[in-house]
Amino acid sequence: TVLTWRTFFTCMIAVFTMKLLLSVQANTMVDNGFMIFNMGEAANENYRYIELIPFFFIAVLGGLLGAAFTAFNLRVSKFRADKVNKKREYRVAEVIIIAVISSTFQFVLPFIASCHANTPESGTPTAVEDSLREATQQHYCPEGYYNPLASLIFNSNDHAIFNLLAVGDENATRVDFVSVLIFFLFYLTGAAYTAGSGISSGMFVPMIVIGSAYGRMVGLGLKGLGAQGDPGIYAIMGTAAFMAGVSRLTISLAVIIIEITNDLANLLPIMLVVMVSKITADYWIHPYFDKLIELKHIPYLEPLPVKEMKILMCKHIMARKVIYLTEKDTVGNILTILKNTNHNGFPVVPSKRDRVVKGIILRSQLLILLDRFSRIWVSKSDLVYSHQEYQTILQWKLPKLSDIMDQIFEEDFEREIDLVPYMNLTVFTVNEDFAVSEAYNIFRTMGLRHMPVVNAHNKLKGMITKKDLLEHNCVETYKKLKNLKKQHMPIPEEMDLESRPPSPTGSARPSRPPSPSERGELQRSVSSSGTFHIPHRINRSPIASPSPLRSSRHASEQ
Repeated sequence: TVLTWRTFFTCMIAVFTMKLLLSVQANTMVDNGFMIFNMGEAANENYRYIELIPFFFIAVLGGLLGAAFTAFNLRVSKFRADKVNKKREYRVAEVIIIAVISSTFQFVLPFIASCHANTPESGTPTAVEDSLREATQQHYCPEGYYNPLASLIFNSNDHAIFNLLAVGDENATRVDFVSVLIFFLFYLTGAAYTAGSGISSGMFVPMIVIGSAYGRMVGLGLKGLGAQGDPGIYAIMGTAAFMAGVSRLTISLAVIIIEITNDLANLLPIMLVVMVSKITADYWIHPYFDKLIELKHIPYLEPLPVKEMKILMCKHIMARKVIYLTEKDTVGNILTILKNTNHNGFPVVPSKRDRVVKGIILRSQLLILLDRFSRIWVSKSDLVYSHQEYQTILQWKLPKLSDIMDQIFEEDFEREIDLVPYMNLTVFTVNEDFAVSEAYNIFRTMGLRHMPVVNAHNKLKGMITKKDLLEHNCVETYKKLKNLKKQHMPIPEEMDLESRPPSPTGSARPSRPPSPSERGELQRSVSSSGTFHIPHRINRSPIASPSPLRSSRHASEQ
């Protein structure tokens, strides 16, 4: 497509420009990708197949840590929403408390670690010494020494990640096991609580730091046991595992890790780690960002419906007390409905007695109509809004309901407004026995906001909005109905899961064909004039006719 080629061309120009600038800086044409973290060169770029076992362990651990991080932060976010965010003073006080506690720990913890020498053990200065001095912190160590824990805590995130992801034999002992363990526990706890507070912070870099910390910790532990693996490679696997456990990204995450580290040789284990970590975390909890969307009550619909939706019918989840308008409704009734409700759409029916759905009208349309209702209700008037004028008004601020009510007198409340020319006649409706999973696909595919639910006679029975189709609402409804059934409590027919199976078309088919004796009675019931009469006995059959309650309801509706 045109957009694809434009994107490709833009990326090509960006790559050329970046490499040109880097080449000017290095006085030669560079070809090292866009490495954000230059980790050095590993002694052996090819991993051994036996290392897939610790990689698998890192992936499982990353999934568990990601699930625990998500669960802990959600509990903190719920507490913060209930107790802290309600007052601005509490939010400021929370930030101050976090800053004081974190600063105290950052100052005290480095005293636990021992000092390391800046120069290699051979005593011969190399290029590694310069990189060590740039990424390390002396703290209270003597001249020529550095504190490994202070190099992780007091450094910027870039230098901390460089210390954790550094590969090669000369960088294997850059930070020791105890320092990484203390830093990992401190950073994991702080990031899990701080995320979502009043502090301006993100999640991407903290996930890299936490993942690389525990990954390097595993690598240092194996190296202490005599293994030959590079701790920097294990740090890369830990980064991929923890990020996958929190965000559940797959292909894009593998590409990001490869691009920021320029470690293409480890593509296969990175993909393996990402998939195992994602599967492990999915078993325990939903993705972190999906849970935040749910916590903030944002009605986001996932690409596919859950399995509970295949069992539920629309009558189980719909809103039953529907507020509707008639085709010719009064100004007073419209004002009352807009004042007492916050709904954005209202079904339109011919009359209160005949509730056949004819269309739907939005709240914005009603506000515009009421703003100049005296010019709308006059038939065939030149003062009626044109489509262009209506679209122009929608682009600007809608009129306020309070201003409209001040301009309308009580004697105008009985005037009628014809809503037919302005309502949406192509509204999507579903039968009350329609499967929720199918309604979900239609709702999401067509980008709907309102879906009226009707019965077999196309009469309004309920309304489904995006919030009714949210996963946790449908799952809670399903569990509630199943619990009522287990407790042997009476379940209303319209809420019974087994009253009739959900059908994609919403129609209920008989479970068996009529018997030969029933066919004979049907044939004998045909009169000489050719009129077909259904015998009374067969009409009472539990298969061929609805229950008495359903029959009386249909009779009252008709």
